[in-house]
Amino acid sequence: MQNRYTGDIGDFGKLGLLRALQASGLSIGVNWYLVPDEEHNNDGRYVQYLKSEDYRQCDEYLWLKLNQIVSSERRDVSSIENEGILKASFFSDMLDFSNRSTETERTAVRRSWHKDALLALRGLDVVFVDPDNGLKNA
Repeated sequence: MQNRYTGDIGDFGKLGLLRALQASGLSIGVNWYLVPDEEHNNDGRYVQYLKSEDYRQCDEYLWLKLNQIVSSERRDVSSIENEGILKASFFSDMLDFSNRSTETERTAVRRSWHKDALLALRGLDVVFVDPDNGLKNA
């Protein structure tokens, strides 16, 4: 996840699903898998759904909150965490490999970050992991 994606159509879908799971009584955790924003592409621009009443009818509260975040240019995961959109536990530590030149260094950073995420989100019924651009095939 990158902060610049906050409020896009993907967030509407995943947060809508998580809100439904939460409404059924499940406790929710979100691991943003937050990485630094990139500037080389136009990802995160998919916010046209905020002009559609069809989406608004799916979950009006969510639609209104995301609309406020996008229109006020507060596109940061902390905006979602602080708006009451989802009553969840969040892990939003940045996974940043800047100044990590070797695979050994990057692996150590990832292991430490992952350990912290597991500790922060343990004991919850559902933990949603929001990777930046999908999952890597092994």
